[in-house]
Amino acid sequence: AVLACVRRVLGQATTQDEIIALTSVLEQRMNTGGGWQDQVGGAFPGVKLITTEPGLEQRIRTTWAAFGSEHDPQWQGRMLLYYTGYKRMARDILRNVVGRYLARDRETLAVIREIKDSAFQMKHDLDSRNLSGFVSGLNRYWTLKKRIDPGSTNRFIEAILGGIHPWLDAALLPGAGGGGFIFMVARDESCAEHIREHLLHHPPNPSARFFDFQIDPFGLRTTVL
Repeated sequence: AVLACVRRVLGQATTQDEIIALTSVLEQRMNTGGGWQDQVGGAFPGVKLITTEPGLEQRIRTTWAAFGSEHDPQWQGRMLLYYTGYKRMARDILRNVVGRYLARDRETLAVIREIKDSAFQMKHDLDSRNLSGFVSGLNRYWTLKKRIDPGSTNRFIEAILGGIHPWLDAALLPGAGGGGFIFMVARDESCAEHIREHLLHHPPNPSARFFDFQIDPFGLRTTVL
């Protein structure tokens, strides 16, 4: 977002692909690691499946899932986004994963293949309105993520999840997990309210709080005020 605004102020036209590439460069210069997925997720609207081919220059292909607030309001009533207040540097998690990948660790390569397969299946589940299949995919992804790097979670995160387990269908830390957010799917809308009430009355720390969850219909935009 900052790069897009700076280029807008300077009068430099910028495509989404350029912003994605520039963000990757900036992350490396900041020594935070990172790849290309997060900026694609933020720059483009909606729920989507993102693929690319191997190589230094990433050529992104995006296909959108049939999911959004106008189509599935009851689904979104079950979805919650919670900031845990626990921040970690994603680069530490990423270095472990990338290191094992570059070493051609067999288990790591097998888990990566499973994660890819799961993403395609979850896209199919969303398109066919199969929420139970989508929820199973979320749980599978969280399990695979912890297999590829146990550092993806910790005792603080597990304590939060343990306290709301009776009302949960699925939960995971988005991205590498460094940002400290938990994405949750409650068993139903009533269970979503139970989760809200529990964490509002029993926050793990003063910084923890809920964020409104909504599918972004626009993607990255800059506005001159």
